[in-house]
Amino acid sequence: MTHPWDTKWQITENLATGGQGVTKKVSQLDNAGLTGVLKYLKNNKNPQARARMNREVNNLRLLPSLGGLVPNVLDHNTNEFENISTELFVVMNYIEGPTLAEYVKTHGPLSIDESIKIVMSICQTVAVAHEADILHRDLKPDNIILHHGKIDEAYIIDYGLSFNLTNEDITETNETFRNKFLDLPETNTTTANHRDPRSDLTAICAIFYFCLTGFNVGQLQDANGHLAHNRAGHKIQEVQQNDNRVEGIEILLTKGFSVVLANRFQSVSELMVQLKVLYNNEANDEINQFDPVQIAKQKSRILRTKNRKIILKEFEEPASALLNHIQKEHKTNYSSGQLDLFELGRSNMPSMKELTIANKDIVKRDNYWYQMQAKLHEPIVVRNYLVASVEDQCVLIAADASLEKQIPGVFKFESFDEIAWYTGDSTPVFELVAADFRNWIIKAINDLSDMIERLSN
Repeated sequence: MTHPWDTKWQITENLATGGQGVTKKVSQLDNAGLTGVLKYLKNNKNPQARARMNREVNNLRLLPSLGGLVPNVLDHNTNEFENISTELFVVMNYIEGPTLAEYVKTHGPLSIDESIKIVMSICQTVAVAHEADILHRDLKPDNIILHHGKIDEAYIIDYGLSFNLTNEDITETNETFRNKFLDLPETNTTTANHRDPRSDLTAICAIFYFCLTGFNVGQLQDANGHLAHNRAGHKIQEVQQNDNRVEGIEILLTKGFSVVLANRFQSVSELMVQLKVLYNNEANDEINQFDPVQIAKQKSRILRTKNRKIILKEFEEPASALLNHIQKEHKTNYSSGQLDLFELGRSNMPSMKELTIANKDIVKRDNYWYQMQAKLHEPIVVRNYLVASVEDQCVLIAADASLEKQIPGVFKFESFDEIAWYTGDSTPVFELVAADFRNWIIKAINDLSDMIERLSN
């Protein structure tokens, strides 16, 4: 039986067979020095698998141009994925080197610095992929190749389960993704959200844990509610005994392995900031043990990730700057008379007693408010901007409010929308805040107009 790749490529070695595809090492017929990896489908008649393969090839062709470390596509025919009679294939360049799973099996648990370098390399590729709305959804040590064994050249392979947020037409509605390395609650049921970028970030944290210990995470929580790094016999300090960065790593993993998506890392950049802090902490330098300045820096790093009062104090200046920017937008562009019949004014900051809040976990007393009212005669709509601390992060959120019918003068907030997250070295995202403010004013004007029309009828 002939295959569409036979005219250009010769199979030289069997590599692997996965759930959907088969991979083999090949050489080019007219250039024996050019080696590649051939991939074809086990079930060529499956429309979902064919669409997924076409998506994978498109992603692999894009990501290297953006700086991602993924194999280059040398040859393919996946543009014919809708023609069932065509046997699909792709040939990618062969990346020399062990998988991360093989590397850790050979070398044992890696040092903290080695582990961070590997994970930072992975983060850089995932960052550009997420920027292009490409999710991997199956990151694990078997899908990472260390090019020539270099820990700072971690290539990500097998984008077969990847998802493009814009490709709704080839969505698989009943898929579940379970594997022994990492079993996430948002991906292992048919009704869960399989397309959340934060799942990739949790997988990166799981790879970090694997590098440090050699253990898989499996389910985020065991039967006793323990996260992977808190289980007896699998703890970080049991392997990395002589490095006092372990406490900082445990804090990072506690956030990364949270069962609740909203409590995990929200972006690749947020995770990378924490990894850089760990890498730059020269905890093993003997000088640090006797240097008050270095000891102070080390302890300050830990306190900044654990103590919310200290966190919020650190963010007081950018938080105030953001809220002042909203006030400036208000007074400069939307002052009295500029909105004709409509009035826009700042309300007094509400006390906690005046609020009925559905999401009580995110709103704390140590926060910064800016409340706006848009008014047309009696109807009033309200929007609140709030800077609050959420575990070891600060976040700018916004919430629309409605008057409680049962309690005059009391506002009810159903939910909060995230506008911007803060890390220690970030600056206020003024343009983003201004755009949100303008969009809310437009919505408020339309809503108030509709209210008046309904009352008039």
